Amino acid sequence: MPYTNVIWISYIFNYTIKKYEGVLPPADFLKETRELREKLDPDRRCFNGGFTCASEILDYCVKQGWIDEEDLIDSDTSGVLDAD
Repeated sequence: MPYTNVIWISYIFNYTIKKYEGVLPPADFLKETRELREKLDPDRRCFNGGFTCASEILDYCVKQGWIDEEDLIDSDTSGVLDAD
């Protein structure tokens, strides 16, 4: 999966946060997503601990408990999630 998918996911995530500028995201949301936002930063890149592809983002979100593996049953995610 190309790195451009990571850039698009980063753009959409940050756009969504900024779109609600008058309504501040709850502090716990910002705290909980801090590492995700850092890893999505295009300046960080994969060689500095950022994501290299969209499947890594999906795997990260599943490990954080934000997405349940059952949510992925109907989608084509074969080979996306790590075995651990």
